[in-house]
Amino acid sequence: GQQQQRASDAWSLDRSIQMLGDAADASVASARSILEARRDAAVAAIDPELRQQLESWDETRERYAAEQQEYHVRGRSIRVDNRVLTLSQTSLPKVALPRNREWGELVRYFRGENLPGHFPFTAGVFPFRREGEDPARMFAGEGTPERTNRRFHLISRGQPTARLSTAFDSVTLYGRNPDPRSDIYGKVGNSGVSVCTLDDAKKLYSGFDLSDPKTSVSMTINGPAPIILAFYLNAAIDQGVEKHLRETGRLEAVRGQLSGRDLPQYAGELPPGHDGLGLALLGVSGDEVVDPETRKVEKQPIDPDIPFVQILDPATGTGTFLVEVIDLVYKTMIKKWQAEGYSKKKIKQLWNDYVPKHLLPRLHAYELKMAPYTIAHMTIGLKLHETGYSFKSDERARVYLTNALDPAHDFSGTLTFAIPALAHEAEAVNAVK
Repeated sequence: GQQQQRASDAWSLDRSIQMLGDAADASVASARSILEARRDAAVAAIDPELRQQLESWDETRERYAAEQQEYHVRGRSIRVDNRVLTLSQTSLPKVALPRNREWGELVRYFRGENLPGHFPFTAGVFPFRREGEDPARMFAGEGTPERTNRRFHLISRGQPTARLSTAFDSVTLYGRNPDPRSDIYGKVGNSGVSVCTLDDAKKLYSGFDLSDPKTSVSMTINGPAPIILAFYLNAAIDQGVEKHLRETGRLEAVRGQLSGRDLPQYAGELPPGHDGLGLALLGVSGDEVVDPETRKVEKQPIDPDIPFVQILDPATGTGTFLVEVIDLVYKTMIKKWQAEGYSKKKIKQLWNDYVPKHLLPRLHAYELKMAPYTIAHMTIGLKLHETGYSFKSDERARVYLTNALDPAHDFSGTLTFAIPALAHEAEAVNAVK
């Protein structure tokens, strides 16, 4: 790219200056002055962040060549060895740096791969792998949450850490509820666990302390990822409430208060190693049994100029999730307006006013590939047309052709003149990021 070419030019000019040496000859001095000016201009044209990485590359190499180095995570200083001793007693570097020192090649490396813990994070989000544990994940997902929970406890038994990896059935993957319909019923709990409620998530991960650093959970999910993540976070929060009730001796009293309710239960016996954590508040939210201050769910201030709910799908694909959002909002608003007694004609007018003012400004999505990006725009447009709304000439879905991992970057200087449409797209992406 352009940055790589600028870096390569700066490197070549600098090498040429070194080749000239410090000769006192006037013609050499004149050539040296011209080359230095061009080198400085090429260096100044490099993106500041890239320039800092290039200029500090020698220091980076020295840091990784030392016996140990130190890095920081969440304010904590961590010292690690730079090398590892293999079974054959060979000392190998944990991180192999590129041997090439040419700036253009280094820019390609920084943008395409880079060191662990640095953008674009292709080698991990931390500079070094966590030590003292086996990185193997414990994969399970079949049938009911209880069945998969027993499987999790079986494969993690005796292990110092719990690295749970969850497979969901196709019904959950498509964001649907279990149903006796013939095209759904046979897929419930097949080749994955069925999770359609918060209580399912609580039972699925019960017996594992979700706030323990030795516990991590990964989930193979697509469209319904925000909902499943919300299930998981609320299960973890309610586990914290349950632990608080245990520590303060109030758990039995709360159980007595809830005894009159018809609440869901964990089906079957608990597996070995299961201490019951996460099951005391099935059917109940933690904020029903403790005050908000104890639950410590911080509420961020809301900017009145921004719609209350903003949705970002960072890898939208063909727009499946946003189409489901539109469908849900449409059905909810139609039901509300019908209950208020509005006529069909009035409801259509209300919906056509609602979409541009309150729906489209809240839906944002990123997609890196051109084909699904194009299809996403088509499917969203068709879904809105199905509800009775059609885009006006100056309207569009807020689906942007970009990489979700890329930071906001100003392309206006390079795109505005050549391709105004792409410049507008880049400006819109930056505003969202």
